[in-house]
Amino acid sequence: MSNSTPGWSRRLPVARTREISFEQLIGVRSALGDLSFPFDFVGADLSEHRRDQLMIQLDNHLLARREHPDAPMLAVIGGPTGSGKSTLVNSLFDAELAHAGVLRPTTRTPVVIYHPADEDNLGAYLDDLSLGFADGREIRLDLVKSNKLRPGIALVDAPDIDSIDVENRMLAAQLLGAADMWIFVTTANRYSDRSVWEALGDAASRGVAVCAALNRVDPRYTGEVKNDLAQLLREAGMGSTPLFVIPDCGPHTVRLTEDVVAAIRNWIFALGGDAHSREMIARRTREGAMKWLPRAARDLDRDMEEHIDRYHMLRKAVEEGSELCRTALINTAMTPSVFTERTAAIWDKWKTQKDDDILSEVRNQLASDLSDSIAIELLGANPEVDRIWDVAQGFEVPERVEQRITLNQLRKIAFQVVHEVFDDIEKLARTLTGGTGVVNEAALLVLATAGDHEPTTGASNDVLEIADEIFDALGDSADTVIDEARRLLENCAATLSRVPGQDYTNALDDLDIIEDAPEKLRRALASIIEGN
Repeated sequence: MSNSTPGWSRRLPVARTREISFEQLIGVRSALGDLSFPFDFVGADLSEHRRDQLMIQLDNHLLARREHPDAPMLAVIGGPTGSGKSTLVNSLFDAELAHAGVLRPTTRTPVVIYHPADEDNLGAYLDDLSLGFADGREIRLDLVKSNKLRPGIALVDAPDIDSIDVENRMLAAQLLGAADMWIFVTTANRYSDRSVWEALGDAASRGVAVCAALNRVDPRYTGEVKNDLAQLLREAGMGSTPLFVIPDCGPHTVRLTEDVVAAIRNWIFALGGDAHSREMIARRTREGAMKWLPRAARDLDRDMEEHIDRYHMLRKAVEEGSELCRTALINTAMTPSVFTERTAAIWDKWKTQKDDDILSEVRNQLASDLSDSIAIELLGANPEVDRIWDVAQGFEVPERVEQRITLNQLRKIAFQVVHEVFDDIEKLARTLTGGTGVVNEAALLVLATAGDHEPTTGASNDVLEIADEIFDALGDSADTVIDEARRLLENCAATLSRVPGQDYTNALDDLDIIEDAPEKLRRALASIIEGN
């Protein structure tokens, strides 16, 4: 392998694409951010992973490079656990710069090595990268200056791509997404591992420039192992990948000898003095990413539409349950049985004494009786709403509330809503009659619950007598008043009918589904595909 880079860079297959504007990239990024895949469908995790990959590539490479064109090329050293990445870094600089060790996982704070002349441009670039953990914590980078590097290139020692620590894996993915070039390190006994080829396959699909370092190779089998890996790279469409072989030097934890790393060190360091090669590498990765972007985003819109369809199905299921409950509540509220003997007795007492306190007692008693009946109806509706939800959904979701609302809680909710409706009926009574005589809010409630003045199945004689009294007092306005009072009670039933399904409604609201997200993504992708 030659120590110079121009010949290799001239052989890079660079896809020529038209220039995509910053605004177009922002449009794609915004559309991707609106996508969500909340239901436990087969493949939902993969859709989320693809979306996250795309956003990392946009945030940490395409958009960041547009904002900071003078930042040095970022060469990220990555690979599987135990491949000797940090040891290689220390050996390249003949100094203990990276955190190497026998414990796993080792790399937690990535080390960025750069020439002092690049400090300002690199610092501004790194500040704009979206590097962070799921809980919002920012990732700390250990910045190290070195005069051994020439200006124009910075090396990053990344965590293991297959680390047992999920945060390490997340960090590795973010850094590799930001890279202009990968320096991929693996070992003679791990180069065929699945994790290695998943990472290399990802690089190939994105068109990322890759340099491979095969570490810890038994000198007796150098040619055989190197040829095997080279063949695998060709089969993966990465035949132009520079490949360096580092012999096994036995146990070590700090650094390798000068002669062992000379070839790869000279090759990497030469990039710092070769602006043309750096530009070719950066262009390949950039244009490869632009080609990869619409391919990787393909079908994400349809994936989300499946989740939107399920979302609407569940909304409809909750609405169906609420409608069944509303019908039952209307029947309950307008049934004479809620007008108890105690309420009738208090009414007779009020007719004799005409005491406002007694009238309030009539109202409170009727509100209590009606609330009790409604609460029992609501409690019975819970299993029916659950059944409709389960049929529509087919599986449990984390948001489902297992501890349903109790009868006492339902009574309190119903009592509050019923009293609000009673207030409205009182205002109606005062508007229509001036609030005089037997025509008052309690009277209207009796009419609304007992039906009209004709005999009603289930109505007691007391209820019918009271209804007749009030109906006669209302005269020609009786039908209008009764209809309006009933409308108010129907509104009460509609409000309360949503209670059994409220847990599910809240769960669906929390999903924060943006329904036009798929179409927004299609438009954004079309804007960058046209002309390419």
